[in-house]
Amino acid sequence: MKEPVISIQIVNGKIVCQLLPEEDYGIKIFNKSGQLDLAIVDHATNLFVHDDKILIITAEDKTIKMIHLQK
Repeated sequence: MKEPVISIQIVNGKIVCQLLPEEDYGIKIFNKSGQLDLAIVDHATNLFVHDDKILIITAEDKTIKMIHLQK
């Protein structure tokens, strides 16, 4: 990954990266092998990771979204 990162969190063997607002994607999720599993276009003002869930508060309209990760 070449994009600058605001934060990195690890949940259930997945690496959750929050990217800068200037980037095309707001969040990228990688598996433990480093391969991209999911790229989310929405940029987040806050990102919380717990167990197999990611809670995102979007920067654009402050919508709260939850993503369930598969193990």
